[in-house]
Amino acid sequence: MLLQRAIVKLEQLQENTDVRGNSASNILRETGNFFQHDLQEIIDLLHEHKNELERKTTSVGAEVAK
Repeated sequence: MLLQRAIVKLEQLQENTDVRGNSASNILRETGNFFQHDLQEIIDLLHEHKNELERKTTSVGAEVAK
């Protein structure tokens, strides 16, 4: 779920900054909005996803060790 949310945000950026169908001013505005609002959220989502994977790996390793 976390990874999917990050992917969706990045796909939106890709769509909103595609040179076909978007003016230069729109691309700059969307890029600025992304850096101002979405980049930190994506980083946080990816960190949370990484932490979840590490927790799962650790718990599986603990089960195997028993």
